[in-house]
Amino acid sequence: MIKRKSFGLHVKAADDKGVLEAIVSVFGNRDRGGERVVQGAYGKSLQRKLPKGVWAHDWSKPIATTLDARELAPGDALLPDELKELGGLYVKGQFFEEIDDSWQAFLKIKHGLIDEYSIGYSVAQERKGDDGTLELLELDLFEWSPVLVGMNQLTSTLSAKDMRFAEHAEKAIGDLDEFIDRYKGLAEKRGALSTTHHERLKTIHGMVGDLLALAKAPDAKSGNDPEPDTWLEMARQLAGSAN
Repeated sequence: MIKRKSFGLHVKAADDKGVLEAIVSVFGNRDRGGERVVQGAYGKSLQRKLPKGVWAHDWSKPIATTLDARELAPGDALLPDELKELGGLYVKGQFFEEIDDSWQAFLKIKHGLIDEYSIGYSVAQERKGDDGTLELLELDLFEWSPVLVGMNQLTSTLSAKDMRFAEHAEKAIGDLDEFIDRYKGLAEKRGALSTTHHERLKTIHGMVGDLLALAKAPDAKSGNDPEPDTWLEMARQLAGSAN
């Protein structure tokens, strides 16, 4: 039997590329339905499969891919202050601009028109607590949904945002680093690249040149040249490899 449990949320930040981070379930507190989710309840389910993001429990309207889902113990740095002593289930989801239902859902969350979540699950193990609260010990989690009405007022959205520039730069660093290592490996094995690979490398070389030209441009706000950072140094390595 599939059950649903709703939670309140508060948007902290929102940008434009559809990445949402939220605590969609809180551990240890009694919700308005007289139930309490126990830390560890989602562990087995998350190992099997990540939940889907759907619109208001309508399984014909999937709206988000779950990039990450994990339980956060009390004190975890990702928890908002009001949840530091409780812990909760963290979800990171990706909404998609090219899918109307998905992007409309994201915009409604971003602008506060929808400000609560609900989860769809089935109970694998439960018990009655000493205070009469039904304690949920093991759950099969199927989906999380933006909805109108919530049950647990403590659950919160951490962010609804774009991939930040720093995150994008770090990803570029990793990709460039991996590419350079692979290029060196091919060069050692073959001594020379094929014509096709050489042309691809020339294209990358040109892109890196454009990047370095941007790096030399004065900062629009301060008028000063920006200081080179790690990802530009990596770009220079790649430019040197292509010479």
